[in-house]
Amino acid sequence: MGFPIRPDADGAASACVARQYSGTLGKIGNCQVAATVHMVTDQASAPVDWRLFVPGAWDDTCADTNKHAEAVVARRVKARIPDHVRHRPKWELALEMIDELAHWGRKCPVAVADAAYGDNALFRA
Repeated sequence: MGFPIRPDADGAASACVARQYSGTLGKIGNCQVAATVHMVTDQASAPVDWRLFVPGAWDDTCADTNKHAEAVVARRVKARIPDHVRHRPKWELALEMIDELAHWGRKCPVAVADAAYGDNALFRA
């Protein structure tokens, strides 16, 4: 339910690029990461919903000083990140997408996720 969408994106102007773990890179690096939901059959899979993960470094409400918050706001404006889009845990993004699938009339009989999701009791509930 989460993967790097641009492991090569390492410019400060690319939205939500931060030093974070990338399974594709197999290490921590500068990249964008998305939480995704895929529909799967025995023959194929396809992403049906996704959310760009906003690291805390891209959320001015997570900044530790006013000066840092102002710099984050400027970077968000330049990258055209809407003000209502904020840092949230990936598991929360995944639950939102599963709920959205239900709203679309799609049932999610099984959810498969890596340990980072499964270790969270709120995600498993």
